[in-house]
Amino acid sequence: MTVLGDRWISVIKTLREATGMTLSEAKDATAEPHFPLVSGRSQDAAELIAARLRGAGATAVVRPMAD
Repeated sequence: MTVLGDRWISVIKTLREATGMTLSEAKDATAEPHFPLVSGRSQDAAELIAARLRGAGATAVVRPMAD
C-alpha cells in the first residue's frame, strides 16, 4: 500500500477501522509501502479492505497468501 499526497490521515483512519490496528501500527504501515496489512482472511475480505483503502486515497494491492 502506498499513500499519495495529503490523504494519509484519511488512510490511517480507514486502516484502523478496517483492521483494528493501533494508531502506531497504522502509521508504521503507511510508512512502509510493502507492509502486509491483512493475513489469514478470505480473498473477498481482503478485497473489501483494499477497496476501502483505495477510497481513502491509498494504492492497495491484494496478493494471495503463499502456502
